[in-house]
Amino acid sequence: MNSFLKALRAVFSLDTRSLSLFRIGLGFVLLGDALTRMGMLREHYTDVGMLPRLDLVMTNWQENNFSLLMLNGSEWFVWSFFGLLVLACLMLILGIWPRMAIFVCWACLLSIAFRNPFTNNSGDFMMLIFLVWSFFLPLNEHFSWRPSRHKSHQNTHFSGMSILYVLQIAIIYFASALLKSGGQWEDGTAVAYALQMTYYTSGAGHWLLGFPNLLKGLTYSTYYLELAVILLLFLPFFTSFWRFIVYISFSALHLGFIVFLNIGAFPWFCLAFWLAMLPSGLWDALNIARARAEDDELSVGILRQLFSYSQHVVGVLMAAGILYLNFGRVQWENLPPSLVQAIHLLKMNQSWGMFAPNAAVVASWLSAKAETEKGQFIDILAKGKPYQSQKFDHQLLNARHRKYLVSLMDKKLQFIAEPFATYVFKDWNERNPRQRIKNMRLYINVQALSVQPNSKNVVSNSLLYEFFP
Repeated sequence: MNSFLKALRAVFSLDTRSLSLFRIGLGFVLLGDALTRMGMLREHYTDVGMLPRLDLVMTNWQENNFSLLMLNGSEWFVWSFFGLLVLACLMLILGIWPRMAIFVCWACLLSIAFRNPFTNNSGDFMMLIFLVWSFFLPLNEHFSWRPSRHKSHQNTHFSGMSILYVLQIAIIYFASALLKSGGQWEDGTAVAYALQMTYYTSGAGHWLLGFPNLLKGLTYSTYYLELAVILLLFLPFFTSFWRFIVYISFSALHLGFIVFLNIGAFPWFCLAFWLAMLPSGLWDALNIARARAEDDELSVGILRQLFSYSQHVVGVLMAAGILYLNFGRVQWENLPPSLVQAIHLLKMNQSWGMFAPNAAVVASWLSAKAETEKGQFIDILAKGKPYQSQKFDHQLLNARHRKYLVSLMDKKLQFIAEPFATYVFKDWNERNPRQRIKNMRLYINVQALSVQPNSKNVVSNSLLYEFFP
C-alpha cells in the first residue's frame, strides 16, 4: 500500500514553483486576451456595436445565462468592466491576493462568454474550467510580491485538486485523439486540410503547404502524441523525466499552432496550463528555490484545515465527474435539471473535438458587396478593395472578430446577420465619408479543399443578407 501511495503522489503531485510560474503565465495570457478583446470592445460588447443586448436577448439568450455585461451596454461601463479584468490579471501576475484575482478573472470571462458567445472558442471554456481548478491550488508560494504566509517546507503539492489538474490535462488530449476518427488522420492529410482553412491559416502556414511529406509526419505525430499522453503522464517511475518530455512535446505542438495557424488565444492558454506540469527535477537541477530543511509543521487554523480537506473532496468528486462526461454515455435528459443548468452556467462542459473527426474539407469566408454612391462595387470587409467573389482577401488582425465572422456563416446563427449588417454599414459610412455606400449584400463564399497539387476548385457564393436602408 505504501508503494502504491508513493507512486500515486509521484504521478499526481504538482511542484509549487511550477504552480507559481503557472500563475504568472496565466496572468499574462489573460491580460493579452483582454487587450485583444478591447481592440474591438465597442463592436462586440456595447449597444452601439454589432450585437446590442436587445438583439442578443431576443434571439440567443437563455433564462439561466449570467453576464455582468448585460447590466449596461454603454461604452463607459464596458471599458470599466475590462479595466477591472486588466487589474485582476496584473494582481495575478504579481501574486497579490491571487485567489481573489482568479475569482474576478473567472467572473469576468464568464460574463464575456455569455455577452457575446459568437466570439468564443474551445480555449475559452478550457480557461474557465482551469480557473476553477486553480482557485484551490497554492499559486503564491514563490515569485510573488505577497507570498503565502502558510508556505510549506516542501515544494510538492498533493491533493484531490492536484489529481484533478493532472487528470484534466491528460483527458483533454486523450479524448481529442479518440474523437479524431476520420480518414484524414489515417492517411496523414489532416494537417494539410487544416492549413487551407481561410480564416485560420497564417502566412507561415501557407508556406508549409509546400511540404506534403512534412505535413503527413506532423499529422501522425500530433495524433499519436495526444494518444500517448495518458500513458506518459501516469508512468510511476522516472516521473520528472517523462513529465519534462511531455511538457516539451506539447509546448512544441502549441507553438506550432501559434506559428502556422491564427486560432487566437487557444494555444497561449494551453502553454500556460502546461507550466504547472513542470517537474520538480527541473527546478532542483537549476537550483531554484530548493526545498528547505524539514522542520516542524506550521500550525494552521481550523478554517485552513477545512479548506485543505475541501481540496481533496472537491478534487475527487470532480475527477469522477469529468471522467463520466468524457467517457461515459451521458444522457443529459436523465440528469437532474439543476445539474445540467449548473454545467451550462459555469461552462464546465467537457468537449475537446478540435479538428475531429476530420479537419474541414471546405474553406469558407464572408464578403460584403457594397455599392458606393458613385456606382462602384467594393468589399468593405476587405478594406474597400474592388469586390471579387472568387478570392479570399481579408486581413483580420483581431482573432475574436475572425471568430465572429465564422459564426455568421453558421446557418443556425444567421439571426445575428441583421445587427451585424446594420453596424458595418453605418460604421463604414462614418469612417469613409468620401466613399459612402448606399446598399450592401453579405455573401457566404465556399471553396472545396484538396490535397492534390495544382487543384483548382470553383468558389460558390450564397446570399446571407441584403441591407437596403
